[in-house]
Amino acid sequence: MRSACVVMVQILMLMTVGVNFMMNILLIFMILFGLITEGKVVDCAFSRVFNQALNRQDESSSVPQRTQTFWNELNDRFDECIEQHTQLLQKIALMRNLFESTFLVTYYSTTLHIAGGAFFLISSFKSFDMYMLQMINVVVMQVIECFILSRWTTLLNDVHESIGDTVYDLDWPQQLQHSERFSAQYQAVRAKIKLTIERCNQPLRFSRGGHFEFTQEKFTELMNTAYSLVTFLWDMRP
Repeated sequence: MRSACVVMVQILMLMTVGVNFMMNILLIFMILFGLITEGKVVDCAFSRVFNQALNRQDESSSVPQRTQTFWNELNDRFDECIEQHTQLLQKIALMRNLFESTFLVTYYSTTLHIAGGAFFLISSFKSFDMYMLQMINVVVMQVIECFILSRWTTLLNDVHESIGDTVYDLDWPQQLQHSERFSAQYQAVRAKIKLTIERCNQPLRFSRGGHFEFTQEKFTELMNTAYSLVTFLWDMRP
């Protein structure tokens, strides 16, 4: 009876770890997913600016009015897209300030748990028990959490970069025809294109003090560091 109670308690502990893991990662996951989705919306908005301007141009009757409509509509569409992009960057900056410490702690705690857990399992593998199962559960949960978070921050960076690629790939060499009459509008659109591309070329940098950037490459580095720690501890064992 006593052993059955012990097993039940240990199972409940495993379930508690799993529930805590899901609650912690679900909140951050939902926020990152929302930012990625919003980034895709901004990307789609930029991809349609010329089509929207050309459609409005076709609704005008005279040629001078058609050209005026095109430039006005193009500038308005770019202004709206840039405003959406600015709001996205502001949200990312806010979330970055909230998540930087979490990502830093997650990274180093996962590294230490992998190294310590792997060393303990290798050293005590002959006497496998429920405690070792709990340790495996904790380590696996942390590895999954760290991988998912690093993966989604990388996806967010990729989506943000794709906005710049979309703007760069627009048919602006063909559509932006310079003329003296609309020189100011022409220069304004060129400046907006350049501004957007420059913004998107800058990485979002989920970092801490500029010394730590949480990306999928960092997760690979984590696994290599944990392996090095395990080999070091194994070599230093008595």
